[in-house]
Amino acid sequence: VAALTNQDRARLHQLGVRLGSASVYVPALLKPAPTRLACLLWAVQAGVTPLLPPPPGRVSLAVDPTLPAGYWQAAGFRVFDAIALRVDMAERLAGKARALAKAGPFPATAELLSLAGCSREQLVPVLRGLGYAAATGEAGTVFSRQAKAKRDRRGKTRRDRKAVERSAASPFAMLKDIARR
Repeated sequence: VAALTNQDRARLHQLGVRLGSASVYVPALLKPAPTRLACLLWAVQAGVTPLLPPPPGRVSLAVDPTLPAGYWQAAGFRVFDAIALRVDMAERLAGKARALAKAGPFPATAELLSLAGCSREQLVPVLRGLGYAAATGEAGTVFSRQAKAKRDRRGKTRRDRKAVERSAASPFAMLKDIARR
């Protein structure tokens, strides 16, 4: 997605494809009839008994642990711990959380709860999955954007490099001793 040009993005948008911060989706395919077909096609591909699609109009559902993980994706939902949130609503929620985070830590507002269609307790893993850390204090639970680990040109974080350096089984452990002599 990062390699797409602005012209590519505009063309995809004209075709109805939405490029979100965490999901790529087609809103027209989230409607009941296409969702039913997607669930049926997924079941055929997965070799399982066809499952009923989620109820129309629901934006979040409790995750049934007996259902295969691919079911939720085929149905247009993203799983956050014990709750599945429809991808379009997850993107709207992410956008609202980004806007709130610009002013600093923010509480679970009524608007966020409405977008997610869940309780305050269920919202915590959803926002965590979207990249926000939860902190509980006197004022209740507030969320703030988690800092991304800086990566070097090989994609390694400082923590990754330190773990390799500390590992006695690492091929670089011997080099460390040689360098000290």
